[in-house]
Amino acid sequence: MHASIDTLALILILGSTQCLFLAFVFWRADRGNRRANRILALFFLVLPLATMNGILYRSGLYRSAPFLIGLEPAFRLLMGPVLYLYVQTLVSPSAAMRKSLFLHLGGALLLMPLCLPFYLEDRVFKMLFVEVWLHNGRYTATEYFDRFWYEIAFELQLWIYLGAIWSKVRRYEAMIRETYSSIDSITLSWMRKVLAAFALALAAGTASYLLFFLFLKFRLMYLFAPLAAVFSAYYISYKAFHQPDVFLLAKPALRAEPPGELRRKYEKSGISEEAGDLLLERLGRAVRSQRPYTDPDLTLAKLAALLHASPHHLSQLLNQRLGTSFYDYVNRLRVEDVKLCLVDPHRIDESVLDMALECGFNSKSAFNRIFKQHTALSPTQFRQHAAASLVDE
Repeated sequence: MHASIDTLALILILGSTQCLFLAFVFWRADRGNRRANRILALFFLVLPLATMNGILYRSGLYRSAPFLIGLEPAFRLLMGPVLYLYVQTLVSPSAAMRKSLFLHLGGALLLMPLCLPFYLEDRVFKMLFVEVWLHNGRYTATEYFDRFWYEIAFELQLWIYLGAIWSKVRRYEAMIRETYSSIDSITLSWMRKVLAAFALALAAGTASYLLFFLFLKFRLMYLFAPLAAVFSAYYISYKAFHQPDVFLLAKPALRAEPPGELRRKYEKSGISEEAGDLLLERLGRAVRSQRPYTDPDLTLAKLAALLHASPHHLSQLLNQRLGTSFYDYVNRLRVEDVKLCLVDPHRIDESVLDMALECGFNSKSAFNRIFKQHTALSPTQFRQHAAASLVDE
């Protein structure tokens, strides 16, 4: 039987080709975080190989190239570790990678022999298995589990890595909000969308296995995972090229610690109430007289130096006494400053963006988002309401 390339198969082929092209591009990239670029290149190389069954089964190419059947699991073992190492490199650019490489990639490589029993089966067995899987033949759950139990182990490994990556991204996001006043260029919130796409694909695959064990006619796992992987790859490449600062990350100013750990640290080595009162008073004076928040690159370390205080004590003051993070505190001050500008009748002809930049925001998109978070209104709506209030008075 001949191969048949339909629309879905074509999408998967084009997506896999794009992944290989991106692998070449990121491997050759000589700017920014080169280590992260190289790991991302490896991920784009592994991704199409780890989802090749989608192309083989959808197009029927497995009939003419049965030796490719069974290769996918070996590369699927590498997806989680490589993506984890990529995120780790973005979060901690200076971290020693040699031990991590051995721990994650070495473990995956050691598990690859689990794939051999199936891969070494003869051509007839492989073809029969694929036909049974695709066309709902009788292949009992017990028989499947006895021969391919490692498939379940691979699913479990991916879930563990996705959970670890999600946790690392959340810790990093919490850390930068305690350290920087402008985070749009270094946030990894886009990575959560990528992880969500992979989690959905993995959930579909896991459900497919469960339904298969129950003898239901459900054979779409081989399409869900590749399609989600392809679109996730496009999304990563889009963010990489449109958010270049992701590859130019500086060293984090503080070690990433979740809020719970910060609170426990404060309990052990906290600032006294009297010293806190004095620091709070100095902070208020500095905010009113020097307006440090108008510096778009203001960091916790910079503000602490201005107050002649330690970043740790300033962070504790903001968290415990004011109940806010450094990022939220500074941007609330910026929003309040912009609100004063918007209601000033002498500045009625000035653009909102000029006011935002003057008050410390470094981009229109960040300003609009943060302003609406604090006021529930867009800047234009706020200005219109303020003007209407003056007319009523």
